[in-house]
Amino acid sequence: METIPFEQQGSKCTFGRDLWIWSRTGLESIKGVRAGRHIAPPDMPKYAPVDLLELTDYSVGLLEPKEGVWYLLDQRTGTWSRHPLAAPEFQKIRNMPVQDEHVTVPLFISPRSGDGDFYVLSTPIRRKEGAKVLRFDSQGNLLARYLCPLPTSVVPPSAMNPDGYLVPESIAVMGPPLLLISPFQKVVASYGLD
Repeated sequence: METIPFEQQGSKCTFGRDLWIWSRTGLESIKGVRAGRHIAPPDMPKYAPVDLLELTDYSVGLLEPKEGVWYLLDQRTGTWSRHPLAAPEFQKIRNMPVQDEHVTVPLFISPRSGDGDFYVLSTPIRRKEGAKVLRFDSQGNLLARYLCPLPTSVVPPSAMNPDGYLVPESIAVMGPPLLLISPFQKVVASYGLD
């Protein structure tokens, strides 16, 4: 077993060729080819929640869900390129008037990488329509949209969920199958990506 200490309090990490740690001060490579390299954070909204992803080509980026932006890192130069995610679902929300600067709804949750692209679970999820999972390339271009019907009777009926629909909180991409996961309900639903 090997322990790898690092100085900053990290909130996200990813491992491919390097072990990258994301913190308030930026991105740190703490193990691998670029170990010891610090990269300042991109220009983004203050206190923006982000997810750190590494794609199969070892490109690294930050996904910001409130504005729906993919920040792709050029590892040679240490610079970030900003790519607003091109999805009609997000454009409608971006064009809505701002109600309160402190009240924001994320455009998506649970980003995951797979097959050189990344996938997000679009919000809001409408139980009777199904869950929308969007697939983007490394430049933030929409490649595919998957509408996943939600199974019913996965939990006992309740006032909030009379049909017992699956309420997914996260996704996983494992080659062909796409998994919708509900840890609270202790259920995983599998879908083909055809």
